[in-house]
Parts: sequence; structure tokens; C-alpha cells
Amino acid sequence: MRIGLSIVALMMFGGCDYQAGQFDHQATLHTQTRGVVVHENGDVAQAGMFGTTCDVYTGDASIGTDYDYASDEEVVTDIHMGEVLIVSPDSIIIQDGRNAGEVAQPGVVDSRLTDDGFVSVSGNDAGCSVSWTGDMTVSTAVDSGLCNSTSMSVDRTNGNAFVGTADGAFGVDADGATQIDTVSDLISWDPTAEVLYAATSGGIEVLGLEADGTERWSVQLDGAVASLEAMGTLGQAVVSIQKYSGHGEIVTIDGITGEVLTAVATPSAADDLASSEDGSMVAVTTESAVHFFKMGE
Repeated sequence: MRIGLSIVALMMFGGCDYQAGQFDHQATLHTQTRGVVVHENGDVAQAGMFGTTCDVYTGDASIGTDYDYASDEEVVTDIHMGEVLIVSPDSIIIQDGRNAGEVAQPGVVDSRLTDDGFVSVSGNDAGCSVSWTGDMTVSTAVDSGLCNSTSMSVDRTNGNAFVGTADGAFGVDADGATQIDTVSDLISWDPTAEVLYAATSGGIEVLGLEADGTERWSVQLDGAVASLEAMGTLGQAVVSIQKYSGHGEIVTIDGITGEVLTAVATPSAADDLASSEDGSMVAVTTESAVHFFKMGE
């Protein structure tokens, strides 16, 4: 390891109590990260750091295996069926345990895993494109704004991508990009509830959209939305908001109905959220730390 880490394992932090049956705070990893994903059962996360990528045990934030890749600029973006996707300058790394393969992807901006490969947004002097690599390899040109995306998600079964930008949310398939919402820059596809969670950074409303952009539900929260993520197979969204009182809060929302299910205080809003595939563990990433929360029994 080339990163100095400070690790704290607590049941509460920053004076915030966590209610039983909602989220239980497990541990805090005190370091800056470049993307975090959580493995299926929530016991282990993988975090991109500055110069290295490491496994992190979510129960106590201790460091496990250290993976060193060539560029020292890798960003961890996704996990699916045990495989971790890492975006490196001009390439994609697919890591499966201790084994890793690298695929050239010039100008890659962001990428997500599908059931048979991965889908990427890439940009270069020729413009912006979305490409699929797997059973079939295909690429489609899209507006340059999609290369300045703020969020990305994918329907892993059919490979259709969703991209959040400053100009709204877009659905992308092999035929090109279609705008499905004009304001949302934060998006996450929930395969269990079959809904696209969408919100505007700094806004108070979260939308549940069908894949074509038709609104299923909307809910207003008591604070400004900072990030959101689908919670694996639970059929719920987890949303981080900045409360008007100054502290943060993580909120869960039912993907079918839009009902707010839980709300738990945090010291500040999250820059990013990641959930295990079974929804049991959520990583709340801020500028200088990652806080691990377990869903209460």
C-alpha cells in the first residue's frame, strides 16, 4: 500500500444515532477514494484510491488485498456477479478475484457491466459514442454532452444504458440516444422494481420513471439531493440529501410506490453511494471518507 489510512469502527459517529431496524453504522474508512463498489453479500468493498485499488472489509474498514495497476489513475465504477469494472485511461479492466483482463477503450469516460460484457461512454476528437462489448460489439454516436455525464446506469439484461447529464437523462441503445427527462442528472436503474430513479442535483424531488421516461411516481424530500443509487435486489432506492439544518441524511424509497421507508442522519451529504447486490450494505462516500452502513434486521 502507498496510501496512509486512518480506520475507525463505530456504532455511531458525529453525534448521530442510528435507529435499529433501519441502518446500522459499521465502520468508517478515512481516506479519499476513486470509486467504491460493494460485493454481493456486503462483507467486502473495493475502493479505488490514488495510486492503488484495495479490498476493504466493511465490518471494521480494514484493508485486504491491494491491486496495483499500470496507470495509478484507475476509477472503480461497477460490480456484477463478482466481477469488478475499473476504468483506466484509454482502457477497461475487468477484475475477477485475483485475475484481471484489460480491454483497450480509447477516450473512455465511464463504463458499466452487463450480463455478457460492458457498455462504455467514450469521447475523442471524432466525437462522443456509446459502445457495447460482449457477445456482439457495436458502437453508436451520441451528442457530445453525454461525454460530460454526471451519472451512468445500465439494464444488465438488454445492455440499454442510462446517462445523466447537465441537460437531463438519456436512454441509449444501439440505435442512439433518446432524452427521457429534461432536468435529471442523477440516475440509477433498478432491475428489481424495473424503475429508473432520477433526480436533479440540489433539487428536492426524486422521480421513479419507466424505461421510456414515463413517470411512475414522484416524491419530495426534506433536503437537497446529492446522490442516489438502487439497492440491489431490494427494489428500493437509497438517496443522500443535504438537510437545511446543515447535516446530511440517507433516505430509502420503495421503487414500486415511491413511499419513503427510512431516514437516517449522517454528518454530511454523500458525494456518491454504492450498494451491495443484495442491498444489505451501503457505502456512503464523502470527500475524505467512506462510511459503511448495514441494513438493520
